[in-house]
Amino acid sequence: MLYDLGHRHFGLVTISEPMTFRHLRQDGLAAAIARRGDPSVRLDVATAPRFDRGARIQAINRLLHATERPTAIVALFDELALTVMEEAARAGLAIPRDLSVIGFDNIAASAYAPPGLTTFDASIRQCAREIGEMLLTVIGNRPDAPLTRLVRPTLVSRASHGPAPIGRN
Repeated sequence: MLYDLGHRHFGLVTISEPMTFRHLRQDGLAAAIARRGDPSVRLDVATAPRFDRGARIQAINRLLHATERPTAIVALFDELALTVMEEAARAGLAIPRDLSVIGFDNIAASAYAPPGLTTFDASIRQCAREIGEMLLTVIGNRPDAPLTRLVRPTLVSRASHGPAPIGRN
């Protein structure tokens, strides 16, 4: 979607801890970029410890104040994306005119943070129900029941994304 809106310079805000969801989401973004096969696409990564707010803010500001700032930033989860939006506002950047921001998880605050965070809903409650059903299958010793299910995240389109700024893609 961001590529189709003209973005070619992306930022990823992630955590330094080796968590499975981090690797899956990062690898998914890298694979999507690779599938494009466009050598003009760039990805800058900002990494900080998950629970060190100061370090996260510093990492985000390195992206936002870079000489060649990304035109779109994808955050590993919504809390990081909301921090990107806060720091962008402090830097005088308008979202989405100057910077598009996308999150992941669709937490409640993402709907209310101006201008409204575009995010992916990972259906965490549905996943928990599916895991519970699989556990009951194992406990009930039902070998014919499936033990894997794929729950795909859905895009919740709000107002934090838009076309790449002219001359900055």
